Amino acid sequence: MSQELHLPLWRSARHLLARFFTLFGAPEDVAAERVLRAERHKQLAAWLRAGEAIMRRLLLIEAAALPRPNLERQRPRAKRARMKRIVAF
Repeated sequence: MSQELHLPLWRSARHLLARFFTLFGAPEDVAAERVLRAERHKQLAAWLRAGEAIMRRLLLIEAAALPRPNLERQRPRAKRARMKRIVAF
């Protein structure tokens, strides 16, 4: 899958972030409030949860498009001998 196919998804994510700024202001504005009213907190938390879910899915889509590593070429690691430690209380 090419990057051009993912571009509309990332543009939508950018639009969502712009919407966050429109609704709640910049992050420093929200932080400056110190205390949020319950209604504002509820609204902000709902939007942030939705935004996080969208971003996680976009990252998963991007990761799925990456080539898979060739694991057959790697040599298995030699096992190290473990030393037992005696712990006294």
